[in-house]
Amino acid sequence: SFELYIQVPCGVPSNVVAITIAPTSINVSWDQLLNTSSDGAIIAYEVRYSWPLGNGQSGSIYVNTSGASNQLVLNRLQECVQYNISVRAYTSQGPGPFSGGVLDSSF
Repeated sequence: SFELYIQVPCGVPSNVVAITIAPTSINVSWDQLLNTSSDGAIIAYEVRYSWPLGNGQSGSIYVNTSGASNQLVLNRLQECVQYNISVRAYTSQGPGPFSGGVLDSSF
């Protein structure tokens, strides 16, 4: 018999792009993870966005996509703040590593 072992993804989403679309909104998109680096069916993606708080500290918020969508709009952001944005994929076994961060600023 043949058994399929699903694992957490070993690869990271590529071509992460962040574009400011309004004073407090950024559209984030990425290429979906290839089957060869997903180790199972992708069930969702998670976007992490971080910003500096001062004194070497930063704040972070994590937002999950609905299903395996490869796009998400971040809303209710602070104006004139630079955000560090990264993405990771999930299988039924959990999350993989985050992509390298991209920077974008709200207006």
